[in-house]
Amino acid sequence: MRLLVPVGAVRLQRAGLLCLGLLVASPCWALNQGLGEPPRELDRSSPSATVQGFLAEARQGRFGLAAQDLWLDEVPADKQAVEGARLARRLRFLLDRQPLDLAALSKEGEGGPSSVVLTTLELDGRPTPVRLVRVRTAEAPVWLFSRDTVRAVDALYEAYGPPLGERMPEFLFATRFGMELWQWLGLLLALLLALVVAWLGEKLLLAVLGRLARLTPLSWDSELVQSARGPLKLPVGIAAFRAVEAQLFLTPAWQRGVGFVCQTLAIVAATWFALRALAVASAAMERTLVARGGGAAAGARTQFALLWRVLTVVVYGLGLAAFLIQFEGVRSVGLSLLASAGVLGVVVGLAAQKSIGALFSGIQLSLAQPIRIGDKVVVEGESGTVAEISLSNVVLRLLDNRHMVLPVSYFLEKPFQNWSLGNVDMLGAVLLQLDYRVDMAQVRKEFERILAGPGKSLWNGRVAKAQLVDATEQTATVRLLASAATSDEAFELRCLVREEFLVFLRTHPDWLPTQRLEHRPQPEQAPP
Repeated sequence: MRLLVPVGAVRLQRAGLLCLGLLVASPCWALNQGLGEPPRELDRSSPSATVQGFLAEARQGRFGLAAQDLWLDEVPADKQAVEGARLARRLRFLLDRQPLDLAALSKEGEGGPSSVVLTTLELDGRPTPVRLVRVRTAEAPVWLFSRDTVRAVDALYEAYGPPLGERMPEFLFATRFGMELWQWLGLLLALLLALVVAWLGEKLLLAVLGRLARLTPLSWDSELVQSARGPLKLPVGIAAFRAVEAQLFLTPAWQRGVGFVCQTLAIVAATWFALRALAVASAAMERTLVARGGGAAAGARTQFALLWRVLTVVVYGLGLAAFLIQFEGVRSVGLSLLASAGVLGVVVGLAAQKSIGALFSGIQLSLAQPIRIGDKVVVEGESGTVAEISLSNVVLRLLDNRHMVLPVSYFLEKPFQNWSLGNVDMLGAVLLQLDYRVDMAQVRKEFERILAGPGKSLWNGRVAKAQLVDATEQTATVRLLASAATSDEAFELRCLVREEFLVFLRTHPDWLPTQRLEHRPQPEQAPP
C-alpha cells in the first residue's frame, strides 16, 4: 500500500530537519541568530572571560560584537543586531559606574553555580541584580548576561544614564584618564558654572543679609555679614557644582574624589569664617569696654587678645581634625588612640611639658591679669610699656624704643613693678635736698602755684602734698607729691615740678644746701 503525503508537508518536514541540523551544528550561533556567527576568538567560557571581553569590546565602541555576550532570545532575530548594539552600549555605561571586583569572578566554566550576580542596582526601590547565567550548548557551556538583565537594561539606563546619552556623538564616550570625554566636559562646565554662581550668589546673599543687619540697632552684625565675604563663595559654589555633578554619573572612585575635594573646601570655608567671626566678636567687645572707660579697657584688650589666640588655636585644631577624619586610616588610628588615652596623655605631657606649661601660663595670665596691654612696668631694672601679650611671650617697649621679650611665666613667678595696676591715680614724687633755712610755707605756696598754673593739664586735682620727710646733719629732705591720671602724665608732672623749683630756688639761694665748717683755735701749749 502506498501512502500519499502532501507536497507542502514534505517541504515543511525538510525545513524543520534543516533547522535542527543547523542548531546541532552551530549551537552558539543559534543563541543570537540575528547577530550572525560569533567570531572564533570570542571567549565566553567563564563569567570572568565574558565580563572582561564585553567591557573591552564595548569600551572600544564595538557594540555589535559586545552584543554577543547578551542573551537576546526575547528580541526578534531581525532586530537583534540593532537592539543588541544599543543594549550593549547602555549596559557598558551602567557597569562602568559600578565598583566591580573582576578579580573575584570565577574563571571556571563548569562545576559551580549556574548564575553569578555581578552587581546590584536599585530600581524603583527594589534591588535589581545584573546577572550572568550559564547556557548549555552541544559543544560547551557559555556565559551570557541573563534575560532578566537584558530586559532591565533600559529601565536601569533611564535611572542611571546621562540625560542626552543617546544624542551625544560616540567619540564623547571614549574613556580618558578614568572618565569619558563628555564627563570631563561636564566637570569643566560645572566648575565654570560654580564660579559664576558663587560670585553672583555671594553678592545677593550679602546684600540681603546686610539689609537685615541694618534693621537691627547693633553694629557688630553688619561687620559679621561683611566678614563672610570670601568664605561665603565656597559653600555657594560647592552647592552649584554638586547639583551639576550629580547629573554626570561619575564612577564611584571619581565620586569619592570629587566629594573629598568639596568636603575639604567646605571645611576651609567654615574655618575661615569662624576665624573672622572671632575677630569681629573680639573687636566688638573691646570697643564696648573701651567706651566705658577706666582701667577695664586695658584689661579687656589683654583678656580678649589672649582669648582670641586660644580660640584661634582651637578653631585651627577643629578644622585640621575635620580634614583628617575624612581618611579612614586616621579614623581607625583615632579610635586606637582613644583606647590608650592614658598612656598617650603621659607621653605627650612629658614630651611637650614646656609648650603645655606656656599655654596654661598664657591662659592664667589672661585671667589673673597682673599685666595688661599698655601698662607701665619696671622689669629687670628697665622701664617700659607692655606692647604685646601672646600665649608664650610678653613684649615690652622700653623708653628708648627697644623691645624686651620675656616669657609669660616670668610675670607669674618673679616680682616686677606695675605702675598701672590698682588705683587709677598715679602719684609722682619729687625730692628736694634743701638747707635748714628753708621756709616750708613758701614751698607749699609755690607748689600750689605750679599745679594750678603750668601743671594744670597734667595734675588731676586729687593729691598735692609738700612734706619735710627727712633731715640729716647737712640737709633737709622735702618731698613734693602730686597725682596724675596715668603714669606718663605723672612722669611729665614730676619733670615740670623740678624745672619750676629750679627757677624758684634761684630767688632763694640761701635755701640751697651749704657746707659748713667750724674753725676753733688750739690752746697754747707751755714750752717743754
